Amino acid sequence: MKSINKRIAFFNRYGPLFKYWCARYEGRHKLFSQYGAVCCNFINPPKSMAQMHQMSTLAGHLNGTLRQEDMEVSGSIEVLVEATDHQVMLIASGLHAETEVEVVDSVKIAGDEYRPGNFVLTDAAQPTFAIIQRVYVRGKDVYFIVQPWSTLGFVDRFCAYEVIPVAVLAPLIRQHKDLGSHRSFAPWNPWKSRRTFIAPRTLIF
Repeated sequence: MKSINKRIAFFNRYGPLFKYWCARYEGRHKLFSQYGAVCCNFINPPKSMAQMHQMSTLAGHLNGTLRQEDMEVSGSIEVLVEATDHQVMLIASGLHAETEVEVVDSVKIAGDEYRPGNFVLTDAAQPTFAIIQRVYVRGKDVYFIVQPWSTLGFVDRFCAYEVIPVAVLAPLIRQHKDLGSHRSFAPWNPWKSRRTFIAPRTLIF
């Protein structure tokens, strides 16, 4: 009976055991496992793996300008700007009312996918995030209709930024090239919580 009570007390305090599943954490080691298999360094393998990781990261940054040309859209519908729900903002961005644009379900640019429901970084100084509501494409130009959210701050426990919606702020239009960071962020909520967090790959400030 005591052992059962201890288990119940443990679950009430710390939650179910699947919260301590470390497979996703161990999956982060896959890249270094591959480096360790080919580095051929049996004296100081961490040094060789660190150098290989730095070289691959540098190569990714150098090739970033080439990868920015890669763009793939899905679920596109061609309409005139004057027939869209956001014609005023599109015209203010330099498009004409009779210009044809594509309304897309998602667009993938340089490997990063943008779709309604995901967040983008509109200002890296604050930082300020906004949720994508609609995506328009005109040639190589991508326009996002976004709804700004307020950033409460950085939470060390989750290594993420906590954000909340702000109803008084009007939607904005942002081009992909004008974003604070050329990537999209998927929001997540802690277990049994309505708080919304955004966890970027690296700290923004």
